Amino acid sequence: MKQILIKDLSKRYGANIVIKNIRTELNSKYIYFLISENGSGKTTFFKCLLRETKYHGYIVDNDMKYVFMPEKVRFPYVLSILDYFKMFLENDYDKDFEKVVDEYLHYFGIHKYKYQYINRLSKGTKQKILIIKTILSNADVYLLDEPLAGLDKTSRLLFMSLIKLLQEKDKIIIIASHYYDEYPFNNKKVIDLK
Repeated sequence: MKQILIKDLSKRYGANIVIKNIRTELNSKYIYFLISENGSGKTTFFKCLLRETKYHGYIVDNDMKYVFMPEKVRFPYVLSILDYFKMFLENDYDKDFEKVVDEYLHYFGIHKYKYQYINRLSKGTKQKILIIKTILSNADVYLLDEPLAGLDKTSRLLFMSLIKLLQEKDKIIIIASHYYDEYPFNNKKVIDLK
């Protein structure tokens, strides 16, 4: 079972203490949720795990690979869905790459947009593209920031099924969300940043 140990994790910006003495253990038995209000350190917590910011304390993860799905993304202006996936994923899948992408595009009902420029698509379709790119990334730890934003009810259920499958494959999943109650998992745990 994969595991991350966090000891006395703290982060400040000048005099502002954003995270203070977090001690926790994360593993693939649970799906973790950061559910505090805006500005409470959720993004900073993710940045610490990704080593994108300096922090005090310890994160022991044995060099696991992370993938981060931010809440907002600026997609390249003129790039089709397929070209976008090629840019990030093609090396992970070799000759099966396009077959795998097609399966996920069909799964979310957006296969007809495969060759369209992303900037011309709706917010919900862009969110599905971001989810597919994240799910198909070959990572150990998945950090998801408001992944349900812009999704209809059917797409939310499809997304949750994929999250459950990832967890069953021994992946660690941490979700920052205001929609905690909408996730029907029996193995939810909250990470309190207060």
